[in-house]
Amino acid sequence: MPVTYCDEAYNEVMTWTEKTKIAYAPNRKSGKSFHRYGKYMKAKTVGEALALGSYPLDLLFDYEKGLLKATGGPKRKRPPDTSAEAMSKEERKKLCRTDLVLASMYAKWQMWKQTFKALDEHGMTREQLKQMNKEQDPEGGKDSIVVAIGRREAQQRAKEILAAAGSRKITDYEVLECLRLWGFKENTNRGNVMPEGAKFVHSDTVGLIKMSTCERTLLTVGTKRYPEFTQLITRWLRERLPPELKQEFTYTSININKNYAGKLHRDGNNVGPSFIKAFGDFTHGELNYWPSDSGKGDLEELKEKDKIKLNIRDNLLLFDGNRGHFVSPFQGERYSLVFFSIRTWNKAPKAEVDEARRCGIPVPTAKTMAYAQSLLGPSGKSGYRVWSSPQQVSSKKHEKHPGQTNNTACEETPRRGTKRAASASLTPSPPPEKHKKTATSEKVAAAEETPKKVKAASDFPGTAVLHCTEKSCKSEYIQKRRAALEGKTVQDALTKFQYSNAQGTKQSYTLSDLRYDVAAGRIAVGTGDSKTKANAKGKTGRERSKK
Repeated sequence: MPVTYCDEAYNEVMTWTEKTKIAYAPNRKSGKSFHRYGKYMKAKTVGEALALGSYPLDLLFDYEKGLLKATGGPKRKRPPDTSAEAMSKEERKKLCRTDLVLASMYAKWQMWKQTFKALDEHGMTREQLKQMNKEQDPEGGKDSIVVAIGRREAQQRAKEILAAAGSRKITDYEVLECLRLWGFKENTNRGNVMPEGAKFVHSDTVGLIKMSTCERTLLTVGTKRYPEFTQLITRWLRERLPPELKQEFTYTSININKNYAGKLHRDGNNVGPSFIKAFGDFTHGELNYWPSDSGKGDLEELKEKDKIKLNIRDNLLLFDGNRGHFVSPFQGERYSLVFFSIRTWNKAPKAEVDEARRCGIPVPTAKTMAYAQSLLGPSGKSGYRVWSSPQQVSSKKHEKHPGQTNNTACEETPRRGTKRAASASLTPSPPPEKHKKTATSEKVAAAEETPKKVKAASDFPGTAVLHCTEKSCKSEYIQKRRAALEGKTVQDALTKFQYSNAQGTKQSYTLSDLRYDVAAGRIAVGTGDSKTKANAKGKTGRERSKK
């Protein structure tokens, strides 16, 4: 953890320049510091102090202890912003050492102020974070404060969902809610999928991975540390596996992606058969896939006419990750889950495999792996299989649409102000050996429904006023969001209101968020009068009296 000083010291020292005049008190230090202080205490300016051997942090320490004060000369509001976004390399080269030193100290001070504030807001101590990070993750690196907070909140929410779910299915929205909370590291190691110009992507893996530094296959620390989060995701897939599969689909790992369109690539460490599904409030973002790709030759040699485009927002797709694929550009918030097996699936130590299974990962056996590899054919229509799985974002179901079949539920999507019918045109694909060839099957599989635009008023009148109920939530950011909505109209909430999520990122309040808050009993929709407010506050009281 960093050495920090009082705000008063930062607020003063950060205003200094190279030529700010200073004066030191008599030497009261001991040991090596005594001799070093004895040299730089002769300095008359900040620039001279650094040149005579003062460490940058000595300026803060000495000021805080009353050994140093400014006596005159130029000052400023804050050091220059030397970040790459604010200043070019040529401009930074022109700065003196004092400016560079103080600019770096100031940036770190601002960063730690934000992260310590986040720790306090989420009830996490610095010591807890330190203890968590003592265990090195084979995935690489340690959790930052913001990442750790997000993951703890995702884990806590997953626990609550699993406890409340009982025997019912986990919903898409419950998965999405946990994905939104999850703290993503800035992954710089996925160069094969990273969009042009990107320096990192938000992409994590839970389950087994092969360490890059040696030949060992281990369970990520994140999987062990947040088991219910992993259990929630694995249960979601298990409950949606097509009944026609004669055996359970097993896998070693889940790749979790956030808000980037992976470029054309073939997976580097994947046995092949993989289930994929996208979640969130976005448009476009289809998976482009070459089902007949042999895996040989350059990716640039793949022909456009051999590609299919698949809507994985409203369909569950089984495809081969070793064949060329990429994600179409999209607008909005997009997450995806990829369930796959690493190539060293049978080389993991038994203790790691047992722990993975306790966390919900159905690690393959020789028999189940052979079955998974038999699910796809080598090319064409047998190279992928699609099952309709329209995105569900709340526990409430629409009434059946005209012509909707009994086995296809029409569920809400999180797209603001829109509804989407189920992808009934995409029927489950038969096994490769039974697949019937039709002239339009690939076009049908790639078809995406056109969402029908409806106004938010169909759910809640735009002039209706939002009121907080007495029902609270353990999530700090949802509590703050709830309080900030008090007295706003539906229209203002959906068009003007923004809130900070668990990672401190600003995002717009959407219709799906409103539906969720109302369904959870935290927000009541009324007219704005005192009677409505009283009813909102009394609602949870009546609910408690019934229990």
